[in-house]
Amino acid sequence: VLAELTQAEPDNPALLYNLGLARFYQDKHREAQASFDRALALGLKTRDNLAYLTRSLHHLGKIRDAIGFCEQWLAQAPGEEAKAYLALLEMDEGNMARAHQLAEDVLARDPENLHASTVAGSYSVEQQDMEAAEKHFGRIVERQPQNGRGWLGLGLVRLYQQKHAESI
Repeated sequence: VLAELTQAEPDNPALLYNLGLARFYQDKHREAQASFDRALALGLKTRDNLAYLTRSLHHLGKIRDAIGFCEQWLAQAPGEEAKAYLALLEMDEGNMARAHQLAEDVLARDPENLHASTVAGSYSVEQQDMEAAEKHFGRIVERQPQNGRGWLGLGLVRLYQQKHAESI
């Protein structure tokens, strides 16, 4: 329905944003990115459009581009959500020192933040601080039982502890 509406009004940024949302939640990230990009080009510079554009790019593996838009999102709407997502992107880009710094800043104000906990847990694994890693990843899977990164982190902790059956 939204695609048909955008054919009638191709320069309507609100319609393009909503079409992007529909595509995003159907895991059509390339098409979602195109919709969010077009809405942005037409002047829709809202926090939500930047956030979903960032997430779409992340899903597509375009991490550097995602970081750029996430920084715009953070500048427009300073807060824990954008900063935690930037930490996750920095980690995925291999910038663990920056990612950890951002995550710790978020966790100081929002100790339950899932993205920041993912970064902090991964950093803890790298530092072989398995007690801290277990705490972070345990919190993630308690709150989001389907979180793959949380389960992977717990699996790495169990592997380090030589609890192979639990790791598997």
